[in-house]
Amino acid sequence: MNSIIKALILIFLICQNSYADEAYSRKLIDRITALTGAASVQMTAPFVESYSAGLADSLFKMKPVLPPEAKIVIQDEIRIYLYDQLLINKEMNSLKYVVYQRYFTEKELEELVKFYESPIGEKLIWVTPQLMEDIQKESQKVISSIEKNLIDNIGPRLNKRMRENGW
Repeated sequence: MNSIIKALILIFLICQNSYADEAYSRKLIDRITALTGAASVQMTAPFVESYSAGLADSLFKMKPVLPPEAKIVIQDEIRIYLYDQLLINKEMNSLKYVVYQRYFTEKELEELVKFYESPIGEKLIWVTPQLMEDIQKESQKVISSIEKNLIDNIGPRLNKRMRENGW
């Protein structure tokens, strides 16, 4: 009987420690997402805006007799519903914990918080949107150059292979 009580106490202590670790990890993840702008509201907004606009367009086309301002009302209602559902939904909000914990240990989460709170981490957060925009613009220039020369460079080879295959 005494060993059963000791085992139960040990299990209880392990569970308590695990719960405390879980709560601490969640606090670190919340801090990281707040620092980086990846909090639920910030991550949800682009999806909600894009999805509500697309769905409003589709619904508006189904009722072509509606005045143009009706499209704005439709999109507003979709947007309100989606924000309510996505931000209130506890399962959706807890996804970030599952994903972060899949890739980072508690120690690594602590290091991320320290990094993002450091001057260079703050700078990275601040310049990341511009970095992404600049990379996209520069990539587009390279892709445009490749596209421009594509037909000239593959045309002769493509014609040869098509003739070889009898096309």
